[in-house]
Amino acid sequence: MGEEADAVAVDTEVPAPLQKKQRQNKEWQRLADAQTTLVPPQYQEHKQSYHAKQQQCEKEFVAHKRQVLMNLSSNACDHSPKGGVDRKCLPLMQLLNTHEDYVTTSSCSGRIALFHSVAIAENCGAAESAAAVKRGDKDALGWLLVKHEALTEREVEFLVHALCDGAEGSVVADAAGAAGRQHEEGQREGELDGVWVREGVLRASSLPAFGLVALKMEPFVMHVACRTMESAKWLLSAAAADAGFRNSGVTPPGKKIICGIRHAAGLGFDVPLVMDGVNYVMGQHAYVRRLLQMANTKMHSNDVRLRRLEAAVAARLDKRGATEG
Repeated sequence: MGEEADAVAVDTEVPAPLQKKQRQNKEWQRLADAQTTLVPPQYQEHKQSYHAKQQQCEKEFVAHKRQVLMNLSSNACDHSPKGGVDRKCLPLMQLLNTHEDYVTTSSCSGRIALFHSVAIAENCGAAESAAAVKRGDKDALGWLLVKHEALTEREVEFLVHALCDGAEGSVVADAAGAAGRQHEEGQREGELDGVWVREGVLRASSLPAFGLVALKMEPFVMHVACRTMESAKWLLSAAAADAGFRNSGVTPPGKKIICGIRHAAGLGFDVPLVMDGVNYVMGQHAYVRRLLQMANTKMHSNDVRLRRLEAAVAARLDKRGATEG
């Protein structure tokens, strides 16, 4: 009899896999019941507030984009020293500005510059600080020379002569010879600007006897306002992951969501040449020529990466359109 009772007990015991399945069913039912319960009022209020804020941000984005595009069409409110958009930025701007989720707010295609700055005294007044700009003290000259393209051989030799020999009054381009050099330099002369440039003529003046004069190669940078954080993430992925612009990032959500697109470190440089009025490259022709050639090499790399960025953004936008469609 005892053996029969044991056999019955074994036969009626629920198998372990079935017990596990029953527990899962009970848990799923519990979760389903929890979802059908009423959401707390405070959660509902928070959700409504979030959606209202999001809608307001999108309205502000649309208005901001409309204003930016109007300004771009007329070059109004352009506070850059150049006073206009770099033409190498136009293809990427066209891609972004024709998409409903983006509008470009500032950009620089990359530039080679000879820049004069003066440090602001620490004890200067608030009024003086407010009047100061990127070049520092208001007496600084800023750009002696700037170009958003690689320098031509003629421009390189001009700068070597001007910096190493102190050749005041040297001229690299004049009105009479400009037409004959059009085949060599194309339209790049239009990108030449600065204190040393007047009506397309590059003429050296004496180097400043105070402050700092530096040779700079500043790579591409662009800031883009985005409609939502989701659209900002798409653009950031295209820039950082696909095109290698690893210094890119997105500002924390506030009144505006801005994606900054920047190169990884190493593409630019900033080399002091004149400090406190002392020209440390006087007579150093080979050194200055090599620096200028290096700036040109970096500018060419900058242009290649900019084209890679254009392709990456176009591919991401196409992929996003296909996903959402």
